[in-house]
Amino acid sequence: MQDAVGGTYFDGRSAGRHPVDVVLDEAAGELVLTGASLDAPQRWPLARLRAQGDHARRDALTLALHAPSNDESPRDTARLTLADSGMISRIRALLSLIHISEPTRLGMISY
Repeated sequence: MQDAVGGTYFDGRSAGRHPVDVVLDEAAGELVLTGASLDAPQRWPLARLRAQGDHARRDALTLALHAPSNDESPRDTARLTLADSGMISRIRALLSLIHISEPTRLGMISY
């Protein structure tokens, strides 16, 4: 388990930005979010994470949770933004191992 890094959690219900501590638990395959404004720790399974490419900051990574489905449309309005470069690199590496890249998946479908 890696050390906690700071992040910003958007719950999707309010316009509030909530500071959280984020721990990458690779053994459990999840991100664990804790913070004063959260009732309990949130556990985000790595297999359900999708990086959001529509934000303007290049030095940050915004993640969303997706439900198992046949498409890639988001199912949860909550978002998590991270700015720690070490955590971002590790999450991107793990996600690339878990998910088939979108261009590859689309290429396979077009045959």
